[in-house]
Amino acid sequence: MLEQILNSRVQIKYEESGKPYLAESDFQISISHTKGFAAVILHPLRQVAVDIEQRTEKVMRLQSKFMNENELSALDSADAVSYSLICWSAKETMFKWTPYTEMDFRKHLCLSSFKVAESGYINACICRNDNADPIVVSYLNRQEYVLTWI
Repeated sequence: MLEQILNSRVQIKYEESGKPYLAESDFQISISHTKGFAAVILHPLRQVAVDIEQRTEKVMRLQSKFMNENELSALDSADAVSYSLICWSAKETMFKWTPYTEMDFRKHLCLSSFKVAESGYINACICRNDNADPIVVSYLNRQEYVLTWI
């Protein structure tokens, strides 16, 4: 996929943290995959992150592990699976984007409330060590998957 995008042969390497990078290239890269789908995001200058998640109701059983009280209170029962899956994917993307390796998804990765749609963005915040770094996470909400990126 990358060779088609960049029109050249590339080699993906991995930092000790597991974060991918392109050998002999200044492009920033992030990669994600789930059953039947893969996603890649590149940028020549800016740090990037991407996550793709297959739609499943399993996310409903895990909400309390990654959603804080504010996020749970904003849950719309009509779109509960989509909302929860977008939250999970957004936080996975934020985790990939941040330089911190140890993160509590409930405490350190916070999402503002949002309305579930086919596409949109979420105002978010990475809160660590008395710092609150605002960030915007974009999303696509499809029948088979949810895709988020920074």
